[in-house]
Amino acid sequence: MLRLTRRETALIIILIEMSVLFAGVSYIKAKDSFYQKLADGFNVNILIVGDSIGKGASATIPKRQWTRLLSEEIQKTYNVQVKLNNISMGGNTSYAGYVRTKTLDDGIDYDLVVICYGQNDAEENFSLYYESIIRCVKDKYPRAAIIPVLESSQKTYTKKIREIQALAEHYGLPVADMIAPFSSDYDSFTDDKVHPNNKGHQIYCDTIMNTIKPLVENKRGDDPSDVAVVNEDVAVFDNFEFIESRQFIRNGNKFTLNTSLNCSVLGIYYNFIPGNNTCRIEIDGKAFAVPEISFDYDFSQCHIMVVNKWDAGETVNIKNNISVIFGNDQAGKEQADGFSGIALSG
Repeated sequence: MLRLTRRETALIIILIEMSVLFAGVSYIKAKDSFYQKLADGFNVNILIVGDSIGKGASATIPKRQWTRLLSEEIQKTYNVQVKLNNISMGGNTSYAGYVRTKTLDDGIDYDLVVICYGQNDAEENFSLYYESIIRCVKDKYPRAAIIPVLESSQKTYTKKIREIQALAEHYGLPVADMIAPFSSDYDSFTDDKVHPNNKGHQIYCDTIMNTIKPLVENKRGDDPSDVAVVNEDVAVFDNFEFIESRQFIRNGNKFTLNTSLNCSVLGIYYNFIPGNNTCRIEIDGKAFAVPEISFDYDFSQCHIMVVNKWDAGETVNIKNNISVIFGNDQAGKEQADGFSGIALSG
């Protein structure tokens, strides 16, 4: 039988108590909201999903981008470490944000997700696609706080801005309003009438920090859960599959996938190149869609776009195969080389 001295027994008791204490701290940390974590001095993970404004375009150097400034300000103010991931894509719409969030697989449990869209979106279905991002975040990161940004480039409280505000109110989310602070002297805060310059990026950082601070002071808990949807069609986006280009058979600039499936929303993820961009999508050997885009820039850019009129009741029914075909010229090859895959919802 093992006999312990009083000193050894006391040491074991201390170790057990410390283990219980650390386990309790870890449990509290896991249960804390983003705002509670900052109040209690815990490190946080932040995800930015947006367009070129979300990406940080027009800052003179990366460290002047509002996302970098925000990360540094949070670290300095609350004496914590911030792990920042920005999956924004310039020129893209909120549908791309939904796909990017759905396909993100980095093993990180995010504490805060900042959504930054509106500039490139059409009014049609904007609220629906934006809500699909909110629902996706809530499903994928249940404890994450969400802050929608009202982009300064809208200049006024447009229909799209009002729809973001309505969704935020419905889901109980705080918003970071960039319309008001830019309105005092809009031109001086941008270089191209759209993207914030260095002064504008600082305003983005300050505005989001001013949104966060009172919620940290009040140790706000998690955002409301189990909130009913605004648009019933958003349920279509709950079921999702992304099929990468490497799963297709490539023959020149033609990609073919032999499969049988149905969906409501079909999206394509590929590069826009300068000039006219055309690709042909065939289902079971018949033309299904021919998206044509004029890209008036001197650089290439990845885009994720919907290619079917699903909101009109159209569905995608593939019995044998689906093909994505780019032109036979050099431009077509550049597009084909940038083809990443297709997204299916519903």
